[in-house]
Amino acid sequence: MNAEDRQKLVEKFIAKYPKTKDDRFIYRDDRDCIEWICPRHGVGHPIWDAHANYVHGCCGCCSIFRGWLKSDKGL
Repeated sequence: MNAEDRQKLVEKFIAKYPKTKDDRFIYRDDRDCIEWICPRHGVGHPIWDAHANYVHGCCGCCSIFRGWLKSDKGL
């Protein structure tokens, strides 16, 4: 996934969850995934993972995005 595709995916995520518009997102080369960084706890939660491996250290805040994880994550 190139940088433009990653940005489109983040924008799609923000459109569905507008309260994340000011939050931080990172791309992790080691896992080939995009993570939303919890603004309260600093924990990374994958919103897209090339290998559908959503196991992560978790503060519980990602539970509000369950619909995203079950929906089509494609571009």
